Amino acid sequence: MNLIEYNDVLPEIQHRWFKEVVTNPSFHWGFIQDSAYSGVASEQFLSLDDKQKNPSFSMSILESDYNHQDRYWFEKFELIFLTLLETAKLDKNLLQRARLGLYLPMKTGKEHNNIHTDRDYPHTVLLYYVNDNDGDTYWFDENDNIIHKFTPKANTAVVFDGMIRHASSNPSTGFKISLNLNVDARPVPQDGYRHA
Repeated sequence: MNLIEYNDVLPEIQHRWFKEVVTNPSFHWGFIQDSAYSGVASEQFLSLDDKQKNPSFSMSILESDYNHQDRYWFEKFELIFLTLLETAKLDKNLLQRARLGLYLPMKTGKEHNNIHTDRDYPHTVLLYYVNDNDGDTYWFDENDNIIHKFTPKANTAVVFDGMIRHASSNPSTGFKISLNLNVDARPVPQDGYRHA
């Protein structure tokens, strides 16, 4: 599995500012029933009963597949996105999703949350971790065997092929905040435009 890790990816002043904003009590976090399927009424999500779901909180800033953009927060965080994407050599014009996730300790008896991919087409995922915590991220083979796990470190990003199935997990104490950026990795047609 090809996973690229970037340590101290944002300048310290940017990282501190970003953490202060997203941990401020006035920041608007929304409840989602399952961390892997926010806003997606897929068959897989609809088949889950409440005991199989892993609730968390999220802030959807950009979701191009659903024509959603929170203009205020997108503009406020644009420099963060650009710095992360440029560091990872990802094209800002192909950004499909920007979503923050807030995970709290939960006693589910499960090692990780639901296994998923963020999109059903080729994409690259950049996960940026805001704080140190033990809410590992896991990657899986086609038989649901764990092939890699990563323990989040503050101001660290990991980049990987989004078609590799993965799962978050909740921290045992405190909280975990991550930023998930998805970048379209489909080949660009000869005419230069992706058609819906």
